[in-house]
Amino acid sequence: VLAGIDLLLQLQHPIEENTTPHEKQKDIFSSLRTKVAVSEFSYHGPGSSSFGSASPLGAKPMQRTYPMPAYHKRRIEAGESLDEFHQRMRQEYVDFLNREADELGVILFEPQSGSSLAAQPWDKEMLKEYVRLAKERGIKVLADEVMCGLARHGEGDLFLSKSWDLRPDAVTFGKAVGS
Repeated sequence: VLAGIDLLLQLQHPIEENTTPHEKQKDIFSSLRTKVAVSEFSYHGPGSSSFGSASPLGAKPMQRTYPMPAYHKRRIEAGESLDEFHQRMRQEYVDFLNREADELGVILFEPQSGSSLAAQPWDKEMLKEYVRLAKERGIKVLADEVMCGLARHGEGDLFLSKSWDLRPDAVTFGKAVGS
């Protein structure tokens, strides 16, 4: 996942060919678009070094957290229909993007959550909308398919992002390769 973030941050900041490595790093980190957005319930590796997880070493200055429509974590309010819940979550996400988009270089989505959400997939249309809204604002999209990639999602393609036509800028996978 960290390699995917690094790749997309570099793509977010094209650098001239004759630039030294030191100049490249300086150019990337002097830009506003260096932040990485993750779901409030995501987990992308060890807490001390990865995005999305709680950190025993404190805050991660490059990380921003977006609202995710996780049904069992974000309880649907009394009397709220599923459509109303989705509308509320979409508005919270749009509000997040309106506040943070100018600094975001990359946003991570797990089409099917890992252990933090008991492997629950997103609502397909809701995730497509989240991805579309991010891309409209120039944010690179990383689909983290470490849990569900290589056809472990039951949708017929190697990647859930392909089955759902999400069109991310990059996809990460891995656990099935090592199994």
